[in-house]
Amino acid sequence: MKTSIYTHSSITGNRVLSIIFAVIFSHMVGASFIAEAQTMLPLPQYGSTYTSSQIRGFWFQAPTDFTIVGVKVPTDVGNGAQSVQIIRFAAGPPPVFAASTTAHTSLGLWTNINTTTVIPCNINIQSGDYIAVFGTRASGTNNANSYGTPSGPYSSSILGYQTTLTRMVYQSGSYPVQAVSQETSGSIARVEVYYTPTVTGPNDAGIASIDSPQDFCAGQEAVTVTLRNYGTNQLTSATINWTLNGATQTAANWTGLLDTTNITARQTQVTLATMNFQSGTPY
Repeated sequence: MKTSIYTHSSITGNRVLSIIFAVIFSHMVGASFIAEAQTMLPLPQYGSTYTSSQIRGFWFQAPTDFTIVGVKVPTDVGNGAQSVQIIRFAAGPPPVFAASTTAHTSLGLWTNINTTTVIPCNINIQSGDYIAVFGTRASGTNNANSYGTPSGPYSSSILGYQTTLTRMVYQSGSYPVQAVSQETSGSIARVEVYYTPTVTGPNDAGIASIDSPQDFCAGQEAVTVTLRNYGTNQLTSATINWTLNGATQTAANWTGLLDTTNITARQTQVTLATMNFQSGTPY
């Protein structure tokens, strides 16, 4: 039996939704846990600060499996509170501006974090995923975006595999991002992304994202997550043990088929419970 621990935090304004998951499944003999040194995704040099009500970032296609373990908006734009969001597109790259898409899932959202240090996280990315990263620091009532130089797409790499970072735009000043677009020219907005190799085995499952709630008010809300097969074997059942604000919740038992053929077949949504979220309580 193997227990894999995955932590995902979504932060919206003053509301923090922090859930810790333990995904337990059978037919696994032994388990190993390997500590890996983290690496920063190579970025272009700082060029200028774009201060606006709008939000900028970059997108790329993952050339291999890896795990994002930290994010940070560079302080070359100032020391204001940082906000970062990581999203995964449902199918293919984002459309070119002025077209836009809302067909994406938030993998991590942190807003108004008053720190100049790296924000820790644990987000598993799979080869072929289309990922976008947005990040700003507060500058008065506006957003400060760290523009890279030279402008245009930037050739970067992950674990030695080449990938291209291309400019993303969101024509609004508030998180979470919604209708987003890419621009094939212009500077990317620099957000530091720290990663490690993803350690997988024959049977390996985890929570890829918290799908709901995200931006929510007090009252009844369904807690829905995406369960993903990270291993090399098909999975037909899993028990999801989870806590909310440190309190153990009733485990969710899932049965079905998580295949290994492609990203769609590897994952499914699971509703863990419907919770009564209280007013004035941080989550």
